[in-house]
Amino acid sequence: MKAQLRRLSQAAEIRSCCLCKNTVREKEERRETEREERKMGFMLRVRLSSFFAGATVASVAGAFFLYKDYKQAQESLYRQVTHVYDTLDERYSALEKRIAELEGPKETLPTPAAPSPDTVI
Repeated sequence: MKAQLRRLSQAAEIRSCCLCKNTVREKEERRETEREERKMGFMLRVRLSSFFAGATVASVAGAFFLYKDYKQAQESLYRQVTHVYDTLDERYSALEKRIAELEGPKETLPTPAAPSPDTVI
């Protein structure tokens, strides 16, 4: 009976030792998976930050080129409007001069007297 009790106690010690080893292994596995999860989270953050940095640089470059294109178009439109304004102003000056020349002699010429109603034509 004592021999059986010894065997049972030894078996219990072996089981508890195995359980300790299993729990230690489980703890180590949990720690390893946590490390992997942290590493994956870190990699995700690195990738996201790299993506947003690239998107920011591309946006700034796009905004610069868009601004440059806008300024070029505005300058071209300004030149066209200035040219039209100058030519229109020249036309108005020429027309005013012509009108002044055409109306000028009329004012200097004496106007003929209107016939009286008594005169017969």
